[in-house]
Amino acid sequence: MPILRHRLTENKKTAFARRLVTGGAALAVVAALQVTTLPEGFGDLGVSSAYAQEKKREKPQTRQSDTVSKKVGEKLVEVQELMEQEQWSAALAELQKLTRSSLTPYEQAVIYQMMGQVYGAMEDYQSALNSLEKARSLNAFPPERQLDLQFYIGQLYMVVERYDDAIRTLENWLREAGDASTPSVYFVLAQAYMMKENYASALRNAEKGMQLARELDDKRKPWWTIVANLYLQQQRYKDAQVLLREMVALWPGIKAQWNQLGATYSLLEQDETAYYILMMMYHQNMFSKSSEYERMGQASLYFEFPYRGARLLKEGFDKGIVEKDADNYELLAITYQESREWKKAIPPLTEAAKLSTDGDLYMQLCQSYLFDRKYGSAESACASALNKGGLSDTGNAWMLLGTARYNNDKRDTALEAFEKAAKFEKTARNANQWIKFIKNEKAQEEARKQLDEELKKREEEEAAKYRR
Repeated sequence: MPILRHRLTENKKTAFARRLVTGGAALAVVAALQVTTLPEGFGDLGVSSAYAQEKKREKPQTRQSDTVSKKVGEKLVEVQELMEQEQWSAALAELQKLTRSSLTPYEQAVIYQMMGQVYGAMEDYQSALNSLEKARSLNAFPPERQLDLQFYIGQLYMVVERYDDAIRTLENWLREAGDASTPSVYFVLAQAYMMKENYASALRNAEKGMQLARELDDKRKPWWTIVANLYLQQQRYKDAQVLLREMVALWPGIKAQWNQLGATYSLLEQDETAYYILMMMYHQNMFSKSSEYERMGQASLYFEFPYRGARLLKEGFDKGIVEKDADNYELLAITYQESREWKKAIPPLTEAAKLSTDGDLYMQLCQSYLFDRKYGSAESACASALNKGGLSDTGNAWMLLGTARYNNDKRDTALEAFEKAAKFEKTARNANQWIKFIKNEKAQEEARKQLDEELKKREEEEAAKYRR
């Protein structure tokens, strides 16, 4: 009898498994282009800045022009109290009244700076920008405070999407600040360049910011994230990998970082390590999407751990996370098949076949029934495959149907199926072997039948002689 072969090919497994690389890595690179443009610590406008906080200076002597009158000072105290109570509209109304008074340039600058803070708290960033630009244009503050204003104005240009102005303002700030420059400015500049899609300049500034941050032992996750994302975007995957390994140690439990770390291993063709990164994510209960369980199942097939893939996919189905579509049911079935769990493969494969637009999955279902020696069910599945159509290998469908019928003691209809399979080039040789085998078997049976009839006839003739 010709041998039935299992037709789940390596190509099929590889097609599933390689999505581990093309899927996860692509997502990581797309994520690398996402930036946040709201300035960190913007609500502290007029009180303190990154520049003032991070660089100590000697307190300058107060100039006569750096003071406010008693009347204005009292009003500003009232405004400050309203701001502390987050009564922004009332605070803004009082400040607007003050602008109509006779004021010194310094008093005007203080009022416009406070108005900028209020508008910022109200998320009216264009008005905040206008107010701060007015405050700076008066040039009434000491140099360090003028620089603080310039820093905030640069950030606000980012918020209102005036990226060229943000770059110009912040680069001027850096030239004027000199050694007093801080990591914050470099990272805001990096984001501005990212929005202009000038990633080389973005990375140059981000790396400078990272260098200063390390010198200050200032580990801020948003800064590290910007650098990692830029490494990914610029295809510097090894650098990204080193940094991301540091990040998952500093801030464990953050799923996006683990995803990106796994992607670097895939992009560097270190797929087995990428697989174990996925396993580490699973054991940290980070899987919450169908695609994550799917990738785990695909990778488990590729690295020849099909039973692990089957167990995780089944868990995802049971939790209602894995989408119940034809591809996922098929993937679960294949993991069972590769684990030689033929019976367990049948229910998901049945669901996959029902949902599929062609009959190929019914062919796989037929195979599973054949391996489980359920020949009647195998015959039904093969017939469904042929009826549904759209088959990638029609000849093999007839071969499977013939095999099922033969094992179900339907030799004549099995012969018909093999004769149809013989019309296809790929299956002709095997089909003709079956045809020859069945015809020989039928011929032998016919010969035995004739011999039995001849022997019976002779016995009857001999018996008749004795009766005479």
